[in-house]
Amino acid sequence: MIALGLMLLDIHFVLKMNQPTQKNKYQLEALPSPREVFDVTAENFAQKVMSTYLPAVLKGFAKHWPIVEAAGQSNKALVDYLSQFDQAQSLPVIVLPKETKGRMFYDAALTGVNFQQTQGTLQQALANMQRYKSRLASDSVCVQSARIEETLPGLGSQLDNPLLPGSHPYIWVGNPIIVAAHFDEAHNIAVVTAGKRRFTLFPPQQIKNLYIGPLDFPPAGQPISLVDLRASDLQNILIILRRFAQDYQWNWNPVMRFTSPPLGGITLNQ
Repeated sequence: MIALGLMLLDIHFVLKMNQPTQKNKYQLEALPSPREVFDVTAENFAQKVMSTYLPAVLKGFAKHWPIVEAAGQSNKALVDYLSQFDQAQSLPVIVLPKETKGRMFYDAALTGVNFQQTQGTLQQALANMQRYKSRLASDSVCVQSARIEETLPGLGSQLDNPLLPGSHPYIWVGNPIIVAAHFDEAHNIAVVTAGKRRFTLFPPQQIKNLYIGPLDFPPAGQPISLVDLRASDLQNILIILRRFAQDYQWNWNPVMRFTSPPLGGITLNQ
C-alpha cells in the first residue's frame, strides 16, 4: 500500500500522528474520535471550525480532487497521475531499514537517527515504494513534507481549497511508517488522499508524560516523544535517558531531572 497525504498550512488546528497496537494496555481504537464536520464552506469555516480551536474531521473536503479520484482506482493510477507533474527535481528521500518496522526514530544511543536520508527524484521514490509494498518484511521509503510548488509544479492548481486561499500545500507519500508524537508549529489541515493514516492527539498539558527526546537532531524535524504508543514502556525510556545522560556526563539526580541542555529542565515523572 502507498499512503499519500497533503498538508495545507495555516489552518487553526494541529493533528499528531501515530498508529495503534494490540499490545497497548489501552485500546487506541476505543479513544474518542475528533468531531466530524460536514458541509464546511468558506463562509461557515470560521464559525464551524476555527472558532472552536479544536481538532475536527472535515468530511468530503477533497472528494472531488483528481488526485483522490486517481487513488480510488489503483496505486498505478495514482503514480501515473503524480508522475505527470514530476520535473525530475532532486528531493530528500527517507529509507527505513526493515529492522525499524517503519518507525522513524532515534538510534539506540539517541545520538543519531535510525534511517537513511538520500537524494532522488519523486519518480525514483515512487518506484521503490511500489517495489517494497508487497513485501511483509522490507525497507520502507517515504518522502516527507515536500513543498508541492517546488516538487510537483502544476499539481497545486488541482487542489481546490476555498477554506484557505493562497495556502502552500506540502506532500507526504510513502510506504506505511510511524512518526512519534510531535508538535507542529503551523496549524494544519491534513488531507489523506490515498491509503490510511491514524492521528493520535494529546492536549498540551500532557507534555510532561510524553518524554521529549534530544532536541539537537529530532528525527522528524520537530521535537518528538520517546514514547512508542504501540508498546509504551516507561522503565525502558528512563533507562535509555539515564544512559544518554551518563554518556554525555550530565547531572542525574534522584528525582530524575536533567539539569543540562539540550533536555534542560525536563522532569521525568515516574
